[in-house]
Amino acid sequence: MHQNSNQYKINVQTNDNKDQQSYLIRKRSSQCLQHVLLYGDESVYADLQNIGFVGTSIIPISSAGSFGENDEDQMFMGLIDVSSLFISLHNVSDNPHYPTFPPQPTLLKTSQEQVEEEGAYEEVESLLIDNGRRNCIKKRAKQTKREILNIWIDMNNPKPDFYD
Repeated sequence: MHQNSNQYKINVQTNDNKDQQSYLIRKRSSQCLQHVLLYGDESVYADLQNIGFVGTSIIPISSAGSFGENDEDQMFMGLIDVSSLFISLHNVSDNPHYPTFPPQPTLLKTSQEQVEEEGAYEEVESLLIDNGRRNCIKKRAKQTKREILNIWIDMNNPKPDFYD
C-alpha cells in the first residue's frame, strides 16, 4: 500500500510538471502569435488558416468549467489569440503597426467555419454566463464574441454592453 502511495505521488508530480511545461509553451506560443499578427502579411494569415489555428485556439477556451489559475490564464490567452486574428482579418485596427492589406473575406469565412465546427460560439457564450470569479475573462469573452461576429460598438454609447 505504501509503495502505491509513493508511486501515485510521483505520477502526480510528473503530471504537474508536464502541465506547467504545456502552460509555458502555450504562453510563449501566444506571445509569438501576437508578433506574427502584428507584422505578418497575407500569406501568414493563409498559413494560419491552413494549419487550423482557430480550432487549436479554441482548446484552452473550452476548459471553461475548470478553476485553476493556469487554466484561466490559458482561457484568457486563447480569447486574445482568437479575437486578434479576427481583428486582423476584418482589418479594423487603426494601429499603425498592423499590416495594411485589405480585409480577407475568404480567410474570414473559413475561420468562422472553424469556430462553428469546434463549438467556439458555445464556449465563448459559456464564459459570458459565468458570474463572478472570472470577471476579466468574461469581459474578454464579450470582446472576442464581438470580433468573431464583426460587431462594431461606438464606445461613446452610454451603455455599450447592451449589445452583448
